[in-house]
Amino acid sequence: MRALRTIPVLVGMAGEMERRCPDVLHLNYANPMAMNCLALARASRVRTVGLCHSVQGTAAELARDIGVPVEAIDYTAAGINHMAFYLTLTCNGEDLYPRLRQVIAEGRVPPTNRVRYDAFERFGYFVTESSEHFAEYVSWYIKRGREDLIEAFNVPLDEYPRQCEAQIAGWQDLARDL
Repeated sequence: MRALRTIPVLVGMAGEMERRCPDVLHLNYANPMAMNCLALARASRVRTVGLCHSVQGTAAELARDIGVPVEAIDYTAAGINHMAFYLTLTCNGEDLYPRLRQVIAEGRVPPTNRVRYDAFERFGYFVTESSEHFAEYVSWYIKRGREDLIEAFNVPLDEYPRQCEAQIAGWQDLARDL
């Protein structure tokens, strides 16, 4: 449904870009990422790259977890939307992965990041997507009849509706203030 709503707007925008700035590189942060980028690749000559804000947001969370200023962290991330990993994570040349393993060893995994830390233990790299969203893509975290997994990994199945309710309330506050 998001693609049906978003793609016509993006294609219209790309048409304007073809006329006004044909050599531009379009950076797409809008979801559904893959569908949007595919539609633009098929409907336009504008070069498009899909990006995800979770890379930067996760870096900030990890910085808090290990006590390093986020500005001091360097990383290389690769993957596809909602399934990317930090291939390198360093601070002044120091590999920060041992510090993340220490968070696990000391039992300091934040309750909201149990899925990501578990995936890190399994794969050896830290995923950039939120625990809640990553759990939607990896079948062993959310299983019918396995409420124990949902509880153990603290997967908030109602997260998206709560975000929508908060966003709508914010818009209502903004409209009132304006």
